[in-house]
Amino acid sequence: MIAILWATWAARPPRATGDGASLAEHQRFLAAMERSTGGQRAPESSTDRPAA
Repeated sequence: MIAILWATWAARPPRATGDGASLAEHQRFLAAMERSTGGQRAPESSTDRPAA
């Protein structure tokens, strides 16, 4: 149960979505977490996409 809560918390979007480096780091973290857990990707939100 604690692992599920931690994974949910860790997968949240970064607070500073305007910062491209923070967003890129968050996306790398999500990809690494998906590879290590073999999990499915969560539905994509608007914060997962780079700003146009």
